[in-house]
Amino acid sequence: MKTYQLCYAEMCGIERKKRSAEEDVKRYEDSNPGKYEGSRRHRSLVKYYKRREEKYEVVRLKCTKARNEYLLCVKAANAALHRFFAQDLSYLIDCMDLGMDFWLRALVEKVIEERKKITQHEMDSLASLSTLRSSVDVKADKQKFFEANHQLFMLPKQFEFRPQLGDAIMEVSAEQSLSADLLQRQLQIEKRLEGLQFEVDEVWKSLEASEKQLLQLYNTQFEGDAGKWRNDLHVTYQYYLK
Repeated sequence: MKTYQLCYAEMCGIERKKRSAEEDVKRYEDSNPGKYEGSRRHRSLVKYYKRREEKYEVVRLKCTKARNEYLLCVKAANAALHRFFAQDLSYLIDCMDLGMDFWLRALVEKVIEERKKITQHEMDSLASLSTLRSSVDVKADKQKFFEANHQLFMLPKQFEFRPQLGDAIMEVSAEQSLSADLLQRQLQIEKRLEGLQFEVDEVWKSLEASEKQLLQLYNTQFEGDAGKWRNDLHVTYQYYLK
């Protein structure tokens, strides 16, 4: 943003000088009708005006490039914010779960089994516990948590492009003189996105494998040697959650 502001201020200053030079040429031509052609003063004024015009074009392209960079940064920041609050935040909360829902279901199920062995007169309590067991829902609980704390997890206001006074351009300019630069930037971004997508896919595969391995251990927790099962579970946690 600072670079854009400096470039725009520089462009405005050069533009004023260019207009002043243009007015000097026109004023001289108006004051010397039919006599200015070939005069040294007129050639000097025209030459100075052309230099100002060339300088203005260079600075204008520089300002356009800075504005494009500013706009791209604003759009990228807004996209990153949207993805974090719309998707990544949910994934982060899922990663902090560590199977609490499974252990809660297993605990309630064991209590139900033992209570059935003790007495048939506690059916009302068993019904309540069965309801609790079936009501455990990670997605629903997470949604309720978001709704209860919506001010903390709501998507913030998007960044806005703030143009300098007099600048009406609000979108990225794809002028022919800048097309090569924009194309190169697009290719760099696409290459970077491909690399990130590959990394995400690999991490996702690893997470799926760890989830499958842990579920297999959970489902065999009461079968065979309990000490061996606890040791296998500890080793698995150390491997996948280190």
